[in-house]
Amino acid sequence: MYDKGLRSLLGQLVMVILLAQIMGRLHKRNGYHYRPQQPPPLHQGGYFEPHHPAVEPPEPEKQHSPKSYYSQSGGAGSGSGSYKGSSGGYSIGSGLRSIAQGSADQAHSAVANQHAAAKQAAYIAQNTLAQAASQAAATAQAALVGKQVVLQELEQQAAESQRSLSRELEQLKAAKISAKLAQQTAQAAHHHISVLTAAVNNAKSVAEQAEQTSTEVNNQLASQSTMVGQAKNRLEQVEEQLHQARVDYAATKESAIKASNSAAAAQVNASKAAQHATIGLHESTNQGHEGQDSDGHEEESYDEHVDTSGVGVGHTAGGEDLGEHVRTPYQ
Repeated sequence: MYDKGLRSLLGQLVMVILLAQIMGRLHKRNGYHYRPQQPPPLHQGGYFEPHHPAVEPPEPEKQHSPKSYYSQSGGAGSGSGSYKGSSGGYSIGSGLRSIAQGSADQAHSAVANQHAAAKQAAYIAQNTLAQAASQAAATAQAALVGKQVVLQELEQQAAESQRSLSRELEQLKAAKISAKLAQQTAQAAHHHISVLTAAVNNAKSVAEQAEQTSTEVNNQLASQSTMVGQAKNRLEQVEEQLHQARVDYAATKESAIKASNSAAAAQVNASKAAQHATIGLHESTNQGHEGQDSDGHEEESYDEHVDTSGVGVGHTAGGEDLGEHVRTPYQ
């Protein structure tokens, strides 16, 4: 942006300088130059020859040729010759007189040319100084315009810089606020990190304790599992022994019941036999043949008594079936 403004400034400066040169040329063309009158003609052998300036010289006026003086002098000579001819004699002072007259005319012309040359030199000097002053003024005006453009550009840059500074200050203020918030956030994060670190340490301690407890519990579990296995094995052994004992008990009980029943039957039979023998003996003593019939009747009554007594082989004293006492240990 600065390079672009500098280029535009240089372009404007060049345009101003060209405008100043064009205005100077217009002043020259409009005839603002002093045009002095042409000095009188110089005689031959004059001592002053004016130097024309390098600038545009004034328009030359018609000058009398130096030959006119000599022609006048010749005329004067011819006049004098005619005078001599008319007089018919020769004048000794006529030559000196013409020389003195020529010298006087030459001196007068020199004085006149001197005034004209002074005026022309003054004009040339003033014109040169005026042109220099005009060029200096145009240059100064161009410089002023350039400086004004530079000043405007610098003022714009200063205003833009001021606005940029204001924006930067606002951004700096926002950055400070953001930095403060970030610092507070960082402090809070450090605090949270400290809390989390303490929590992690506590969690690690609890985890170590839990792991140790878990190891102990696992050991206890393994030991308890072993003990449970041993208890199961012992239970199985005891149950097997109990089953065998129950089977043996049932068999023994059945045998005992059978033995008891057999003994009871034997006792009943013995009692009946004793009663029958006793009755037979009484009847044999009292009656002869009647005793034999009574014996058959007694045997039938004996059998009926045994059937109605409710005690028989395969039954207990309470009338229960012996098969009910033979049970498995798991029922």
